[in-house]
Amino acid sequence: MAIIQLASNNPAFSFLIKKNPASGMVFRSIRKGVANGWFSEEGIYHMFFQDAQNTVSFNAKDEPDFDYLNLSKYTSPFAYLQMINEFFKTVYTKENDQDKAGFQNRIVFSMIYARKEHYLRFFNQYFEGYDFIVVQKAEKYYEVTILSNGKLADLLKISNVFCLFLAMNSKEPFQVEDDLIQKYIQFLIDLDVPYFIRYLFAQNFLFRPKTFQKFKSQLEQTEKYPIKLQFGNTHLQRRSAIKSRFNFSNSIVDIGCGEGFYALPFAQKLEASLFYYAIDINPDLLLHVEKRAQQLEIENIGTYASLDYFLENAPSEKVDVLLTEVIEHMSLDQAEKLIQQVLNFVNVERFIITTPNRDFNVFYELEGEFRNEDHQFESTTEEFQNWLSDIVQRSSQFEVDFFQIGDTVAGISTSNGAIIRRKGVE
Repeated sequence: MAIIQLASNNPAFSFLIKKNPASGMVFRSIRKGVANGWFSEEGIYHMFFQDAQNTVSFNAKDEPDFDYLNLSKYTSPFAYLQMINEFFKTVYTKENDQDKAGFQNRIVFSMIYARKEHYLRFFNQYFEGYDFIVVQKAEKYYEVTILSNGKLADLLKISNVFCLFLAMNSKEPFQVEDDLIQKYIQFLIDLDVPYFIRYLFAQNFLFRPKTFQKFKSQLEQTEKYPIKLQFGNTHLQRRSAIKSRFNFSNSIVDIGCGEGFYALPFAQKLEASLFYYAIDINPDLLLHVEKRAQQLEIENIGTYASLDYFLENAPSEKVDVLLTEVIEHMSLDQAEKLIQQVLNFVNVERFIITTPNRDFNVFYELEGEFRNEDHQFESTTEEFQNWLSDIVQRSSQFEVDFFQIGDTVAGISTSNGAIIRRKGVE
């Protein structure tokens, strides 16, 4: 079973949802079960879904059709999504003059499954004018109440979007069709949601380049500020920006290589005579890189536990250096010394540095906060460019160009980038 309560003190509530309190219980078939709807009192409508005996309408992939312990019978976001559409579709598909802001509206999902719990926080944080009251009932299972003084249609639209996100990240199979994407992008436009919700939608539903290009301009439509979205999450956007600035004609030194997000694909682009030097102070991450390289039969990756250890054995060959999303994890003085160390002791041709753009944090609603707790600083674009220009200008051998990385909102990008070149190198 799944239970929804929809309530409003709008006197036209029953007219808006097209349900007559005097007509008794309403029945709707949904998949293998039946949903019931009824008024418990004026202004409060309940829905109850229950599967037929020995069946599961909303089961996770590879699960049996019936298991009496299967909680998806009772908590599936898909069940809630279909109940909203089955009982209330006309509320948000047809304009009604009696649906006015200023009334107290409420929808309650009795217990809903949320595999990615941070989405509960995101919706509460980024939807202005809506209050999300979340009560944990069990691990990954929650009672969720959404309150609004806006239009009832808008409350049901946001409820649709909320359930869709939870459904997409559940264990149940989900086919993403263009018609569904079109429908929910229109909801986002109608609600005029902030950038971050649009970014999440693109990551969850526009994960194929062709689909992204088809719907990109629609998803960017807002009255708030100009938005320019790029394909992929912020990690992919950075890798794409870096890839376009390396010609892979030199060996690569990757400082702070992590799990090999750049090392594994970039090493395969190098000619057989070139090498990829992966440096990280975390031995577990280096071990992961080594194992993945072995699995992928990549033979030109070498791992180093520190830059100092690498420099003790540094080759004399020309190299390109990568320092992405690293400097913010140290103090400014340490970051400056690291960059100078690379410029002074490595035969660098190109040196790419990326770091979060603090100017963009306002669009994550992180004013006065860093994006991660372990960041020691985050720079605005102006601060980063002035700081790095001063370092590079101390040497007569190098010059620096700056570039922006990722989505832009109001002309501000998610990350700052710089490429330091030895003079004479394209």
